[in-house]
Amino acid sequence: MLIQINNFVKIPDWQYIHRMRTPYLYILLLVLLAAAGRLPLEGSDMLKLKPNRLINESSPYLQQHAYNPVNWYPWGEEAFKKAVDEDKPVIISIGYSSCHWCHVMEEESFEDEEVARLMNERFVSIKVDREERPDIDSLYMGAVQMITGRGGWPLNAFALPDGRPFYGGTYFPRKDWMIVLTYIADLYANKKNQVVGNAEIIEKGIQDSSLQLLDTRTIEVSADDLNTAVSKMREKFDSVNGGISGAPKFPMPTLYHFLLSYAYLQKDKDIKDFTILTLDKMAFGGIYDQIGGGFSRYSTDEAWKVPHFEKMLYDNAQLVSLYADAYRYTKRELYRDVLHETLQFVKERLTSPEGAFYSALDADSEGDEGKYYVWTEKELKQILGDDYPAARDYFGIGAEGYWDEITRLGSSFATTEDGKNILLRPNGTMEADFPRETLERIRTRLKNERDRRIPPGLDDKSVTAWNALMISAYTDAYKALGDAAYLAAAKTGTEHILEKVRQPDGGLYHVYKNDRSYIEGFLDDYALMISALISLFEITGDTSLLDEAEYFSDYVLEHFYDSEQNIFYYTANTRDTLIVRNIEVTDTVIPSSNSVLAHELFRLSRLTGNRDYYEISLRMLGRISSRTLAGPEYFSHWAERILYELNPYYEIVAAGNNADQVLREMQTFYLPNAVFAATSVPNDQLGLFRYRYSEDETRIFICENSTCKFPVTTVEEALNQLQRFL
Repeated sequence: MLIQINNFVKIPDWQYIHRMRTPYLYILLLVLLAAAGRLPLEGSDMLKLKPNRLINESSPYLQQHAYNPVNWYPWGEEAFKKAVDEDKPVIISIGYSSCHWCHVMEEESFEDEEVARLMNERFVSIKVDREERPDIDSLYMGAVQMITGRGGWPLNAFALPDGRPFYGGTYFPRKDWMIVLTYIADLYANKKNQVVGNAEIIEKGIQDSSLQLLDTRTIEVSADDLNTAVSKMREKFDSVNGGISGAPKFPMPTLYHFLLSYAYLQKDKDIKDFTILTLDKMAFGGIYDQIGGGFSRYSTDEAWKVPHFEKMLYDNAQLVSLYADAYRYTKRELYRDVLHETLQFVKERLTSPEGAFYSALDADSEGDEGKYYVWTEKELKQILGDDYPAARDYFGIGAEGYWDEITRLGSSFATTEDGKNILLRPNGTMEADFPRETLERIRTRLKNERDRRIPPGLDDKSVTAWNALMISAYTDAYKALGDAAYLAAAKTGTEHILEKVRQPDGGLYHVYKNDRSYIEGFLDDYALMISALISLFEITGDTSLLDEAEYFSDYVLEHFYDSEQNIFYYTANTRDTLIVRNIEVTDTVIPSSNSVLAHELFRLSRLTGNRDYYEISLRMLGRISSRTLAGPEYFSHWAERILYELNPYYEIVAAGNNADQVLREMQTFYLPNAVFAATSVPNDQLGLFRYRYSEDETRIFICENSTCKFPVTTVEEALNQLQRFL
């Protein structure tokens, strides 16, 4: 509902304002309402609320809780000192700004005076943004999973005053939360020895859990071993809808990136067909925004239809890279369209004026999940007029597009026209099945109409690791499509990080917002930035990018590497450690920081000739090989690294006046087992370039470990050479 002020300004009613995720804007709109004489009594009471300590935090998620009656503390010494001084247990509540159930628990419990009174009297309560502090999130998520067997957000852990967890869970309805609060407070007061005993057991379990994932001995992996592992994984494939069987369904771009590479190198048509099926189904489904481009977090069903509507930068960045590779492999127009539309969404909604990238869009708008994205038939008929029949058939409106079974049956509505539709493309309706100008007109009208709606909230912090993923996405899109705007965006994003997100010692910060960088970088910030720098070098030939990649590689070797374990810690040795110094090796929605480093040290060794990088990468692989073969879906980036160890891997070098053009043409082909380098001037800065340049002609060298075949002068000859070697 909108309230009109002075007949010309429309803003949301106070109940929606209260749920908006920026306290400063929330207060401003309340003041506007008060000035217009339209503020209800409840709104007046809200103006009397005093902010808690989160008001001074930069995180959008922490800011969302700044006017809760709960006396929240940010993570830090002050909170734990208070807990020690007053001998109170600690609540560590973790979430992120676009988390739907985080908002629900806030509204049900953290905004409730009675709940807040109990929390304030008997606990010290700490709020943590998991995206700002993934190290804290990993620690307490591990504890809660150990206690309950599952995890998720919001994450609510109970800890001793020294931070050691002893109990926890995820979302609690208000009634259950009150019961748990009372029980835990009484238990701590009356049976503290039992609580401390639980904390000691959990602490030991957390300390052991990371190293338990590592192999105690190195095993030799053969091609047959990897083929057997993939064959076992096939049993979990959904042959109808693509993806892994069951629901919910996550895109898992790392997994499908591995399967593309595997299909190509092992010449496995079935794996290729399955991966294409998965990418097609995602692009046709409701998980993909058919009007504005971009992918939602995951699908709640097994057919990719009903999404959890939040849009994350890290999902969209990785999916751009995945579809770019799939386009180079298949040349399917559908994938080209997905690339263009998703990158347009990123440009419009997730790109800052400085060229950095924001973190996420909320799932909710006006307090309802998905409201911004869904349509009724009645709305669509009014908006589209004569074009409605084409839109109905193309998007499955009134049939497959209905949100759920209740809606489809029409039992909750006066007419079926009032039911909500998620726009999708049932039965794989293609652009060619409809006049293109008609579809463009439909999409333009719907996008213009949707732009008038109140949009989902924006998390406007920039996370270094996710920005690096987006830089890599732009480089991959440029390789696939050659759009100069994509190269420009990659360069701008890289310059932003190198100039504004550096620590005094040359390292990286984790977060950038409002012209300020803060929180010391984690391993994934470095690993993914190294990857982005190498990828940008591949399309520019700018050796200063490799210099930066080497600098960051040496930095993590100094500050994160355990030479005895042959693995990297997630946090640097320069910061205060938590109960345990975590090691991240499992590939989930984002590949683990260690698996990324295993790849990038390998690629860097091929480009620079630094054999030490390769040896470290190989030793890392030895620590995780048996785990990878046992469950490649959970270690898919490691599996891809094994794939490249088992197959030829090439350095493709172009040198000569037209090297850039030749390289550009080479990179339109899908060649996953290669790194690229080009120079259009005499260049001795890189070993790969020495003695390769000629003024008379541009030559292409296919090399393996710096040993090169006889040079050729055409892309066709180079591709034939590669094919013969494979």
